[in-house]
Amino acid sequence: MPVHVSSDLQLAYPSDWTDRSMTAFAAPVGGEFKVLPNFVITRDSAGEARTVTEYADRTLVELARRLPDFQLLRRAETAVQQHTGLDMLFTWAGAEGVLQQRQLILLMPDGRVFSAVASALRGDYPKVEAVFDKMFASLRFPIA
Repeated sequence: MPVHVSSDLQLAYPSDWTDRSMTAFAAPVGGEFKVLPNFVITRDSAGEARTVTEYADRTLVELARRLPDFQLLRRAETAVQQHTGLDMLFTWAGAEGVLQQRQLILLMPDGRVFSAVASALRGDYPKVEAVFDKMFASLRFPIA
């Protein structure tokens, strides 16, 4: 059985299961934000997608279908270490106001996908953008 390991957890799981674990961070409670800015990393399998573009296209279709007033502001190819990826910026109408999100999707050689998403209300995004940029720049993934 494979083992999922993090700094405070170890878990064995069946080999035919997909690791869809999430790691989430949020700004401190009690600050100036109505909605706490947050940074979430998820893991997934690329499934039938052969490229990061195919996976991202599927993701964008789902986002546009599910999120009210979804607007894609930017989409650009990128790389982190040797891993190909797509960097997207978009907005959508949430219950507390218009949210702005930056999503980085990376495809690993073994078919795993990492998605990092930074979120804040559109009016708050400029206040935390530098923090988000540092978080994105600090990402490191297995080279294998």
